[in-house]
Amino acid sequence: PYRINLNIRRRIEREAIIEERRRIAREIHDGVAQSLSYLNLKTKRVSDLVSSHDIVPAITEISEIREVVQDTYEDIRESIDQLSTETRSLPLTTALRNYFREFSTNNNIQVQFNVPKAFTKLSPIAELQLLRIIQEALTNVRRHALASAVEVKLENTSESVKMTVRDNGQGFNLLDLEKAPPGYHGLNIIKERAEGLGGSMNISTAPGEGTELRVSLPMDKVRL
Repeated sequence: PYRINLNIRRRIEREAIIEERRRIAREIHDGVAQSLSYLNLKTKRVSDLVSSHDIVPAITEISEIREVVQDTYEDIRESIDQLSTETRSLPLTTALRNYFREFSTNNNIQVQFNVPKAFTKLSPIAELQLLRIIQEALTNVRRHALASAVEVKLENTSESVKMTVRDNGQGFNLLDLEKAPPGYHGLNIIKERAEGLGGSMNISTAPGEGTELRVSLPMDKVRL
């Protein structure tokens, strides 16, 4: 029975790795690839303007290109930081504290982390997914919230593991999400990861009131 369980666990972990690679591919397509496509169009526009001796609008276009390049650089750097943060050799809470320290230093956003001392030990797959969910949530804060501080809270009961990420940023109108392109705010990625563990995601926000993101995962699906 032990060998059978070990084989099942290894198969599940292999499937999780394959799915993680698919998610990364989608994130690259929705992020870096689209930025490069946009930059390609912009550089062609600049070339046309320079050929027509329209220097002032060309300079404006170049300024916009520089902003997109900087944003893309930040996204790539953050993705590398996220992928280099793993939980195989460290407890989840330690890996998170290390990541929060790096995030705060790079982005000048204070992170307050609240977690009980006796936080439940999760399966390796669940720990990785929860880590990626929190990282994506903080990426959203950096990109969109204009926040100076964010609180990350983990809780566990006999029935569930709960995660809350609350920022003091500008907030937004939830109705705007219906008009946004797929993947905007990275919320689709978070929702997909939570549902992959049998969980759910909810958001509370309003313009000028910050944003609170909540994820709940069933304990029987994530416990080690």
